[in-house]
Amino acid sequence: MTNVTTGQSNTATLITLDSNSVTAGTQLHQAAQDCSDLNEDAHTDWYLPSQNELNVLYTNRAAIGNFNLGGWYYWTSVESANTPAWRQRFSDGQ
Repeated sequence: MTNVTTGQSNTATLITLDSNSVTAGTQLHQAAQDCSDLNEDAHTDWYLPSQNELNVLYTNRAAIGNFNLGGWYYWTSVESANTPAWRQRFSDGQ
């Protein structure tokens, strides 16, 4: 996916692509499916954020709170090359 602004749409597209996989049972985009299946705190509308959406979270991380700032990366629904997803570390924005 290359749309940097609409993570919800990207996630739905990734799930649809996997449902048409020639390899039955293979989820190439498991994180997208996991977000779609999540039922947490009475919410079922989870999705992988887009690049821009994740950056908004990063920019407001202090006000929002509860992010891992120890060097972990948060992944998006946007590809950064042919296969890897774009990701951002909240400790320094990289």
